[in-house]
This record gives sequence, structure tokens and C-alpha cells, in this order.
Amino acid sequence: MMKTSYAAFFLALNLLFAGSLVHSAQVWDRYNVKVAPGEAHAVLQAFNDLQMSEAGSNRMASVHLQQSIFGGSSGTTHFIVALYPSRAEFERARKALAGTKAWKNFRPR
Repeated sequence: MMKTSYAAFFLALNLLFAGSLVHSAQVWDRYNVKVAPGEAHAVLQAFNDLQMSEAGSNRMASVHLQQSIFGGSSGTTHFIVALYPSRAEFERARKALAGTKAWKNFRPR
């Protein structure tokens, strides 16, 4: 009986910690963008405006805009990778950006 209660206790403790580790693990997000020829400068300007906005500059993320040399059948020409230190920061930043003028201006057309 004593072994069973120890096993149940440690199982519950491990499940509790496993859930907190998932919530605090690093999170990344990727956005694929198809930019029309000659429009790359406008996308870069909108991206910079987004990064310099209040919501964009207050997030704890490493954000990279990169050009794709070949996009395959999807036609992707650029992509953005955002690395967040945790799921909680990802959710906080996502909510802060949603609906802002900078996000609306940046969103691919």
C-alpha cells in the first residue's frame, strides 16, 4: 500500500512539472509571405514599422525576415521567423499585436 501511494504521488508530481515545462518552453512561429515582384521594399518597410511600433518593440522575441530563394509550389518569396522564450510570452505578444494599426499594415495582402 505504501509503494502505491508513493508511486501515485510521484506520478502526480511529474505530471504537474511536465505541464509547467511545456508552458515555459521556447516557442517559434513562422509566417510565409508571397511578395509580388517589385514589392519587397514595401513589405520590408511595413515589417520595420511593425517592429518599431509599441506592441512590436515590447515583445520578448527574436524576429527575422528572410528571403526564400525558392518557394516551391507555394510561391513563398519571404518568411518571418519569431522565437519566443515561452508560450506565455508568445500569447501575450500575439494578443498585444492583434488589431494594432502596424499589424494591419503589415499583414500580407
